[in-house]
Amino acid sequence: MGGERTRWLEGYRVKIVDGNCLEASEHHIQERREAKGRALPGKSLVVYEPACGLVTDVFPCEDGHAQERSLFGALLKTVKARDLWIEDRNFCPRDFLCEIDNLGAFFVTRAHQG
Repeated sequence: MGGERTRWLEGYRVKIVDGNCLEASEHHIQERREAKGRALPGKSLVVYEPACGLVTDVFPCEDGHAQERSLFGALLKTVKARDLWIEDRNFCPRDFLCEIDNLGAFFVTRAHQG
């Protein structure tokens, strides 16, 4: 439809991935809202493509105790050659980064302040 934005880096499909905690819900019955054993909200990995201005993938996980890394397998299935993944330090286990490289894609890992 001609709505694409200017590419950040010509020749690459830039994707930004980050983890997200799904918002807690107040739809539990009143007695369960304050219970110590109540379930935690889930987590997800979200992929944003700046050239489209859209979130193009979401990988949800209902386990609030899970780490983002438990969703790497699903994320790797979407990696294609000439992708450039921008991620934070939580996404830098060696095996994960090597697999991105093996698939012909690239990554930039941003460091947190401090």
